[in-house]
Amino acid sequence: MCSSICNSKVVTICAVGSEYETQAPTATADRVCATHKACIAGEFESKPSGTHHDRECTTHKVCGAGHYETTMPGEQRDRECGACRAGFMCAGGVATPVSCAAGDQYQDETTQSSCKNCAACGSGEIRTSCADTSAGLCSSCPSGYKKTTEFTCQACSAGTVAVGKTSCEDCAAETFTGAKNADKCTPWKVC
Repeated sequence: MCSSICNSKVVTICAVGSEYETQAPTATADRVCATHKACIAGEFESKPSGTHHDRECTTHKVCGAGHYETTMPGEQRDRECGACRAGFMCAGGVATPVSCAAGDQYQDETTQSSCKNCAACGSGEIRTSCADTSAGLCSSCPSGYKKTTEFTCQACSAGTVAVGKTSCEDCAAETFTGAKNADKCTPWKVC
């Protein structure tokens, strides 16, 4: 603080940029100055300091679950958050959207913090096209194939035949298959 002479009295002058006036001088009292508040880590200046008021600091917004950071926070701006799009999950905080794993996860709703698992299909059926925003569809394994996982079918090898699209079994006595992915065994020819 510095002083000047005014009507033979010493009057305090607030330091420009670092102090502000909290009480104006009167005929019987000196001016009162206070030091401007400094915003701390995790805050931004929401109202700048002035000669007659302190600066205002506000805590940075935290993006909640189902939202992600679209604008980084700064000393004079808050963080901005956006809603997580369908096909993605957003854990919240400052995380960026994470795509749901193609093949076994999807998310058909917005503002979600997790992905949905693709549902299991019935015996001999696999889930196809489950990704992004689609839960996919159940499709039957092709003829001569067996279901190996919830998402894949495998061709039966030569000499075997698909049974119920869930397993491959050897052909019965006196029958054969000459190729893989056969759906039936053929009887031997009798010469």
